[in-house]
Amino acid sequence: MDKLRVLLVEDDAALSTLLALELRHRDFDVATAKTGERGIAKIGSEPYDIVVTDLKLGEVDGLTVLQKAKQEQPECEVILITGHGSIDTAVAAMRAGAFDYLTKPVQPEELAIVLNKALEHGKLIGEVDVQGPVSGGAEASASGVKGLNHRHQWGIRLSRVGASGPISGRTPGVWGGICWNW
Repeated sequence: MDKLRVLLVEDDAALSTLLALELRHRDFDVATAKTGERGIAKIGSEPYDIVVTDLKLGEVDGLTVLQKAKQEQPECEVILITGHGSIDTAVAAMRAGAFDYLTKPVQPEELAIVLNKALEHGKLIGEVDVQGPVSGGAEASASGVKGLNHRHQWGIRLSRVGASGPISGRTPGVWGGICWNW
């Protein structure tokens, strides 16, 4: 099996070196970039399973890297790390599609756990993403419908295999308890 590819975008050279070494030791294939611009260039030229990016990077910040990663490689999970955490930036990151948001100092063990959760999430999406008609005969691809977040996409994916039931949790503009019965 191929090693899972991780792009680490971090301007702190010491932290970047530490995290890259630890992740390589845990059998990840790690590429690094010291600026948001370089990270975006790598995203545009090579496929990655996961992008880990600092939030504060200079002219091109981590949210821009996140948006570009989701645009170029929609199946790629993105994890933001920052020493300048706030609730507002965490919410903005999650709404933009971040898998997780970690505050510095990031421990290599903590990052490895989050990476494994992100990979497991990607595997589950792949297993459940069955192509086929949605109830009523309409064809749809959950990942191809703009404006749907991951819970909406899960609802469409689950409906294709005949599942129904509540999906709880907050979604933009809607509070939990949504019932998917297609």
